[in-house]
Amino acid sequence: MIFKNSQQDIDFSKYIPLNFTKIGIKLSGGADSAIVCYMLAKYVIAERSDITIYPITGIAEGKEYQKFLQKG
Repeated sequence: MIFKNSQQDIDFSKYIPLNFTKIGIKLSGGADSAIVCYMLAKYVIAERSDITIYPITGIAEGKEYQKFLQKG
């Protein structure tokens, strides 16, 4: 599956070896990482149903607005 865009076409099959079945992807909460995760999910559904996607995020130091997410 090739994702065409105005800057560079993206073909996940070139970057994900066939023996990889678990992929972690960092989601910052921004549009860029969300779009890449969405494209990865579409690729997995269409071509690699053996892959499990693990979304990863975290609480960054210095970003006080994220503290409400912490328990305790």
